[in-house]
Amino acid sequence: ALATPPLQISRARYDDPAAPGRLNLTLVHLGGVLAGDQYELNVAIGSGAEAVVAGAAATQIYTMSSGSACQQTVIRAAPDSTLCWMP
Repeated sequence: ALATPPLQISRARYDDPAAPGRLNLTLVHLGGVLAGDQYELNVAIGSGAEAVVAGAAATQIYTMSSGSACQQTVIRAAPDSTLCWMP
C-alpha cells in the first residue's frame, strides 16, 4: 500500500474472525478538499485475494468560490477476487 499526504492508509489488518484471510485497510484523508486539489486513487486486488477498503469518516469538502477539485478512482479486481469498496 502506498499513500501520499494528505491521504493516508492504515496498516494492513487481518482482524475479522469471520474471514481471517481478508485484508482490511482504512483510507484516511487529512484535512479537507480545497479548490485546486486533485486526487487519484488506484486500487488493485490480485486473483483469489479478499480485501475491504473503507474510509475512516466523511470527507470534508470546503466552499470553493472559484476553482474546483477533482478525484479520480480506478478499481481493478482480478478474477476470483473479492473487494468491498466502502469510501
